[in-house]
Amino acid sequence: MTQGVDLERAYAEAMFRWLGWMLPFVLALVAFLPDVARADERDQERVLEGRLLAPCCWVQTLDVHESPLAGELRSEVHARLHAGEAVSVVEADLVARYGERIRAVPAGSDPRRGIGLASAGLVVVTGALLLWLFVRRVRRGRATTPQLVTRRDDYDRRLDEELAERVY
Repeated sequence: MTQGVDLERAYAEAMFRWLGWMLPFVLALVAFLPDVARADERDQERVLEGRLLAPCCWVQTLDVHESPLAGELRSEVHARLHAGEAVSVVEADLVARYGERIRAVPAGSDPRRGIGLASAGLVVVTGALLLWLFVRRVRRGRATTPQLVTRRDDYDRRLDEELAERVY
């Protein structure tokens, strides 16, 4: 019976050790998610260009489209952000000039946050699945652990008598 208890303890220790290693990774993932508010000027410029469609074709975003108008808008975005204007002001001005259609991503949303949350959710679901498997294995191990036979028969009685004669 002690072997079953030791096995359960070993499984529990292994699970907690695994959780102890995974927790810092999950926290690091959440802590280092890219955030537009903390990004430097060039990152803000790239993010804004990726959020706006090129108004000449309405198919590609400004950061990848190659046309004279897209190049002019990239230069304008760079100059205005370099001059100290806020990203939201530059975006609002371009939306006022070209309409809501210029937005490739709805206002106020950042799809990168969803990627980080989905990754963290996947880690949590994986941990829950592993915990469920661990509990299931421990319970199944308890059910299959052989129980000590408590019924004594004639053979046990004779063995005890022989041992008593030899020892005393």
